[in-house]
Amino acid sequence: MSGAAAMAAAVDWSEAPEGATHYCNGWLWPWLRLRDGVLQFHHFTAGWTILLLLEGESLADIISRTVERPTTPAAWNGEGLPPVGTACEYHMGNKWRRVVIAAHVKQPAGKAAVFEFIDGNDWSSSPSPTRFRPIRTPEQIAAEEREDAIRKITHLLGEKTGTADSNRSRAEVLHDAGYRLVEGGAQ
Repeated sequence: MSGAAAMAAAVDWSEAPEGATHYCNGWLWPWLRLRDGVLQFHHFTAGWTILLLLEGESLADIISRTVERPTTPAAWNGEGLPPVGTACEYHMGNKWRRVVIAAHVKQPAGKAAVFEFIDGNDWSSSPSPTRFRPIRTPEQIAAEEREDAIRKITHLLGEKTGTADSNRSRAEVLHDAGYRLVEGGAQ
């Protein structure tokens, strides 16, 4: 990840004053606001104050040394690469891990999402949209677990009676009544 992308990911925008559009690391008053071509800095007691440019310095020079506030990502429906700033899950090996998308970069094969794992300080990237999914709600997780358990009970009933398809409704009743499969048999 480039230095600029790492710095962008490190800015805690929750600490920014209302209206801040840029951040400049190392400045006494690092929070900046660009409005109608006028750059202002935020003084903790005076509020927003116009930033006077030094001779030979341009607005573009200053802006090039700042981190622009990221836009709030639109709600992601799970199609395509997740937008920058999105918290989602990434399929790695045989499990899903939570990540935050930090950037999109161009690669020879196309665009890739650069992301940080929430459970550690590891960074990675992937060009494959199918390896990302929105974070599931507790209700979705419970529904998936229920469906998996019913599928297993249906299969077990089918093995015993030879009619797996007709036993789905029975498996649902058993599951919803609290019966669970345990290793080596039913409970």
